[in-house]
Amino acid sequence: VYDYGADRSGPYIVMELVDGEDLATILKGSGALPPRQVARIGSAVARALAAAHAAGLVHRDVKPGNILIGRDGQVKVADFGIARAIAEAQLTLPGTTMGSVHYFSPEQARGESATASSDIYSLGIVLYEMLSGTSPYKGDGNMQTMLAHLKTEAAPVEAVAPVPLPESLTRLVAALLAKRPSERPPSAAAVRQELHRVLIELGHEGTDLLALP
Repeated sequence: VYDYGADRSGPYIVMELVDGEDLATILKGSGALPPRQVARIGSAVARALAAAHAAGLVHRDVKPGNILIGRDGQVKVADFGIARAIAEAQLTLPGTTMGSVHYFSPEQARGESATASSDIYSLGIVLYEMLSGTSPYKGDGNMQTMLAHLKTEAAPVEAVAPVPLPESLTRLVAALLAKRPSERPPSAAAVRQELHRVLIELGHEGTDLLALP
């Protein structure tokens, strides 16, 4: 946020313009993405989350709609509004869920406080969706979707992806989607390191992320 104020229409904020699209729009138009692009985007998101977590902020709403990809390939994680409000107001909301249910962690679905590990789980959902073009957990409504996060094991991403996936990537996605936070990777920085290894395995060259037309 660069500036803020109010005029006759009400309060406003001035934010950075990202010339590109959000990941949700890209997935809607293209379906599943190639594994190399998934690893590149995921690595950039993990880097952003690691920086937020180091500053004491939990995003709480990691989803494709909050991941912006510029035409120059830069990836930015947006909409820290929930995280900032809770951090500054020191809110505790027992039994209340905040965020998007399709990307909830099991602990968020139980109404528990979100942690850095909750963001890591949500990133796992995003990676799964990028690789397969579909969500690992679905329900007829919000409650059914939340119950799926709690009680249902997702189909292995390699079983629903349209192309073969490297085993290192499928193992990472499975670890990110672990029901217990203690069974997930220990940090977003660790996730980024694993995705960097995947990129090396896939023959990553250059620093571009996802060039838009």
